[in-house]
Amino acid sequence: VVVALESSGVHSNGLTLARRVLLGATPEEQKANVGKMEPALGRTLGDELLAPTEIYVQAMLALQESGVPVRAMINITGGGISNLNRVSADGIQFVLDHIPEPLPVFRLIQERGEVNDAEMFEVFNMGIGFVLVVDDLKTAETAITICEKFNHRGSVIGRIEAGEGKSVVVPSKNLQAIGSTISTLP
Repeated sequence: VVVALESSGVHSNGLTLARRVLLGATPEEQKANVGKMEPALGRTLGDELLAPTEIYVQAMLALQESGVPVRAMINITGGGISNLNRVSADGIQFVLDHIPEPLPVFRLIQERGEVNDAEMFEVFNMGIGFVLVVDDLKTAETAITICEKFNHRGSVIGRIEAGEGKSVVVPSKNLQAIGSTISTLP
C-alpha cells in the first residue's frame, strides 16, 4: 500500500520554473510581481513560493519507534513521483490511482505556464511531499494516524503490483515513470 503525506507547497524543487511562470522571466518582472496578491492562493506570490518546506523527520522517527513496519520511505523532491523508482526492490509497479487534487499553486503554474502533466509531475511534488510503502491498509491507517500527530496529513494513494523492472503509473493522468523520466502512457 502506498501512503502519501501532503506537501506544504512547492518546497525547494522547481523554483526556477515556478518563479519564471508566476513572477516573470526577468529580475525586474519578478521584483514587480513578488508582492502581488494572488486570489487563487489567498496570499502573495512571493509568500507562496517562500512557504517553508515540510520536514517529515519527527514523524518518521515516531513511526520507527512505534514499530510500524514500513517497507520504504521516499521523499518527493526533484524528479517528482519518479523518486518512487529509487526503492531497492525490482519487478514492481507503483499504481497511484488515488492521487490527491494538486495544491492551487500547482494548478496556477500549469495553467499560466502551459505546462503538460508529465512535466508537472516530473518537476514538482504536486502536493505529495513524502511517501511510505507499507504492507496493508491497517498498517497504512496506523502510519497515517502517527503522522497526523505531527500535522502531516496522509492518505492512501495506491498500491504496488508485479511488473517488469520498476515503474510508476498514474492512470488518471495517463502517466508513467520509468527511471527518472515521466511520460504519457503509450
